[in-house]
Amino acid sequence: MSAAPTVISVPRPRASVLRPDFLVGVALAVVTLALYWPVTHFEFISFDDGLYITDNATVQEGLTLDGVKWAFGALHASNWHPVTWLSHMLDCTLHRLNAGGHHFTNVLLHAANTVFLFGLLLGWTGARWRSAVVAGLFAWHPLHVESVAWVAERKDVLSTLFLLATLHAYGRYTVRRAWGWYALALVWFALGLMSKAMLVTLPCLLLLLDYWPLRRWRFGAARDGEEPPGPPVRLRTILLEKIPFFLLTLGVCVVTVVAQKSSGALKPLASMPVTDRLSNTVTAYAGYLWKTIWPEDLAIFYPLPGSWAAGTLAMSCAVMAGVTALAWWWRARRPWLAVGWLWYVGTLVPVIGLVQVGWQAMADRYTYVPLIGVFVAVVWGAAEWAARRRLSASVVVAAGGALLFSCALGTHAQLQPWRSSALLFGRAVEVTRGNYLAHLVLGVALKEMGLRAEAVAHYHESARLNPRFGLAYFNLAVNMVEMGDLAQATNYFAEFARLRYDTADKQNAFGATLAKHGQVAEAVAHFRAATESEPDYARAHYNLGRALNDTGQPAQAVASLRAALRLQARWPAARQILAWILATTEEAKLRDGAAALRLAEEACEQAGPPDPLYLDTLAAALAACGRFDEAGRTAAQAVELAVATGQKDLAGQINARHQSYEKGQPWRQPHGAAAPTTSEAPRRGR
Repeated sequence: MSAAPTVISVPRPRASVLRPDFLVGVALAVVTLALYWPVTHFEFISFDDGLYITDNATVQEGLTLDGVKWAFGALHASNWHPVTWLSHMLDCTLHRLNAGGHHFTNVLLHAANTVFLFGLLLGWTGARWRSAVVAGLFAWHPLHVESVAWVAERKDVLSTLFLLATLHAYGRYTVRRAWGWYALALVWFALGLMSKAMLVTLPCLLLLLDYWPLRRWRFGAARDGEEPPGPPVRLRTILLEKIPFFLLTLGVCVVTVVAQKSSGALKPLASMPVTDRLSNTVTAYAGYLWKTIWPEDLAIFYPLPGSWAAGTLAMSCAVMAGVTALAWWWRARRPWLAVGWLWYVGTLVPVIGLVQVGWQAMADRYTYVPLIGVFVAVVWGAAEWAARRRLSASVVVAAGGALLFSCALGTHAQLQPWRSSALLFGRAVEVTRGNYLAHLVLGVALKEMGLRAEAVAHYHESARLNPRFGLAYFNLAVNMVEMGDLAQATNYFAEFARLRYDTADKQNAFGATLAKHGQVAEAVAHFRAATESEPDYARAHYNLGRALNDTGQPAQAVASLRAALRLQARWPAARQILAWILATTEEAKLRDGAAALRLAEEACEQAGPPDPLYLDTLAAALAACGRFDEAGRTAAQAVELAVATGQKDLAGQINARHQSYEKGQPWRQPHGAAAPTTSEAPRRGR
């Protein structure tokens, strides 16, 4: 790292220097792709990946017009980030539910960010090797594994790409004063905010870059050889330029607060006093710095401690105050220290805990952008120190190479737990204390592996560590139903509801578990609670309709199924069961053969390839309209298809109905008998 000029204008490199810079960029990209390539063989994990992809029917449909409308209108996952949703939809279009394809997109974006960062720093400063080392630290530091290896954190790598694009366009604007570049910077910034709201601090970041390396304004006298390339710009002009950026920030802040309050993610002041928030803020700032220096015992979730040790708090305050004082003292002579430090402190503000979202004390993913500032300050400081002591180039290269190599080794090791949920959350249990969330998700992963007893043990431990963590009781309730202990399940669910966790989603999920295990009458109450709590919850209306029909209440079932279809028009499964009831119910006043036939035909059309269940319903609807010949042919086709697909029981049931049609008799479903249905999810929404 030679003592290259610290500040130059955004240059247009000469042909003679294009090749080395290009090769450095290629090397950064190739090493980054190679280092992270193993994640393309990893699974989705049992935490948030379902929310974003594997349990999200809208996203799984891929890029469609309806999906785009949903993305821009949804406050799903406690956020408004439509561009992130669109990226996941595009992945589903390209890769369906192949986890490797989704992981590859994250890796590709991370490699692009690395090369982009190198190019930006090189253009701003002319310091090739310093820029390369910063980009390498960004690409290969273990703290950034979470943002890349976690598919649900697509918003990190995607929003950073737009952030870097904004900085590039803004840099071009400051040199050329071309308003087209300014407008493009606003567009990139808007797309970044629609990828992740954490970018709200970018207008302040632009002010920092105006100070260094763009040198459009300054405090005090500059060092020799560091005069700006042109006359200084008035501070008033610089501030006025930022107003449109701040207006975009304000709008996204309002939307984000609404989204997080509506989901309960934003914690009220009473739940976490100001003193606790400040204590966690200071220790988190210092904690991230320590993990940057010594990235050991990294975990996907760090629970908030019950209290903060006085020694740790004092040391954290001393570190923050000391570095801040140095940055201010050296602001003119070493502007990269002030800018790097304020980059770190400022970009962490939205997630540092002053406004507490969730119950984590800190999160590795939050450092993805902030650590760029730390890396700049450290690398530029090390280069100056080496130049002052006239260290040989070989020593400097060896030190830089050793640092990058150690980071790459750490990242390789940190990637291993991300292979599966069980490994990832098992690791979190090992390296943290009191991690109730890690125990819960580890239990979920173990249950998926068929280890129910071990899963229940972790649910109990989660509840013991945090008696107010309702999801532990919910999972215990579900498992007790599956184990046949309905009384214990009811007790656990009552505790879950007492803690005010009884959301519509969980009421519906518990009801579905009860219905699946034969407790249909008990399930009805939970489905009703879900629809009362959230009247536009289509899945709960659908499940309620099925349960009501199975308990001998076809009229109420029809009302619930029609409500589901009003909320979610494209839903073949809901059409199928509603058509079945209208065609086969014993209640003459409720029967409507014409409506049943229309619904059955629409269900078959929406379902795609022929399905014996849908053909069976179509045959029943034809028979209800007196079209017995067509009903017989359709039923015969359904039998043939059921046999071909190995559904022998269904084939026998359809054959019995076929014989009825041949006699010129419509089929009548016995009162209270379960209708033939599918567990298919709605095509849109929940």
